Amino acid sequence: MSVTVVCECTNTFSLKDEYAGMTVKCPRCGRAVRAGSSDLTPASEADPIFGRNVFLMRQQLRFNERYEITDEQGKGILFVERPRHFLRNLGATLAALTAGFVWAGSLITLADMIGVGVFSNIVSMIGFVGFFPIFVLVMMQLARKRHVTFYTSEDRTVRLLEVLQEKKFEFITATYTVKGAD
Repeated sequence: MSVTVVCECTNTFSLKDEYAGMTVKCPRCGRAVRAGSSDLTPASEADPIFGRNVFLMRQQLRFNERYEITDEQGKGILFVERPRHFLRNLGATLAALTAGFVWAGSLITLADMIGVGVFSNIVSMIGFVGFFPIFVLVMMQLARKRHVTFYTSEDRTVRLLEVLQEKKFEFITATYTVKGAD
């Protein structure tokens, strides 16, 4: 099924269903026109704030990431908050380093107690090689998940959307839960 768009210049054209509710350019006059909704994606389900093609971000480096998303004219559309949990994650990094050094140090000490030989060298190598996996496992367990929340303004009174990170670490793909205002 397709979406039919009628421009003010009387030009009529069809688009794929995925463009329903988006702002598109008319191929004849170049004017911005909102594509009509189809049966599959009713316009009433989405907030009109999301019915645009361009979102501009001005992100500043801070302990907590808070930034505004604007339109082409610089007018504020959304306010985004993505806490970094700086102190918690710094503590997790220090704990992970400590765990890795304790692992490597204890196996190297064990290798010294065994003495010179092939078995001693194998134990030492296990200590060195095991440092990184121990570090990653402890870090993943202690670090906080990064959730993102979208608000209508900087006062954060009206929450529009919340994106929740499912797992702290996923290889190749990542999964998130997206919650609307209701």
